[in-house]
Amino acid sequence: DWSQYRGPNQDGIAAEQAAVNWPASGPKVLWKVPTPLGFSCFTVADGKAFTQVVRDVGGAPREVCLALDAATGKELWAAEMGPGTFDKGGDSGTPENKGGNGPRSTPAVSGGKVYVFTQDLVLLCFDANTGKQVWTKDLTKEHAGRNIKPWRNAASPVIDGNLIFLAGGGPGQSLLGIDKATGKTVWKAHDEIITHASP
Repeated sequence: DWSQYRGPNQDGIAAEQAAVNWPASGPKVLWKVPTPLGFSCFTVADGKAFTQVVRDVGGAPREVCLALDAATGKELWAAEMGPGTFDKGGDSGTPENKGGNGPRSTPAVSGGKVYVFTQDLVLLCFDANTGKQVWTKDLTKEHAGRNIKPWRNAASPVIDGNLIFLAGGGPGQSLLGIDKATGKTVWKAHDEIITHASP
């Protein structure tokens, strides 16, 4: 399992040993699924792979959390999270830089729940098996959130024990500790404005 951004130990290191005697053509492709638009990494837990993409929903681009069967690539569920338009993202660099736009946060998985953080500072909790929304927390409304302009949030939720750590609140609450079971704020502190870094 690779349960959150930078892995289960938050150090970017996978402890497993992998066979590296691949043929010249590379490892065998077992499945391939398009994941349109975005910079979200994958997290993997309990045989499921999760990421964030942009999809057309009812004629409009929407940010979506996607759950796939890790063994087959079969889509298990997709949950809409918010607007899927991204101003001045990966295409706004130099003329030859056309990296694309899309979600920049990576889901975190713990205890049968998936936690996703949108570009608009909204944290959502979904049931990992069904995709049903369990709770939501809007940092802009509940914690005087201050987003980055024009790119907006690129940070991922970080889980340690029973807490989810997020950045993005206003003065006195720029770093938040959120109870992962209920979505309630356990503590808040500091005055920094967020960067693109995860806590």
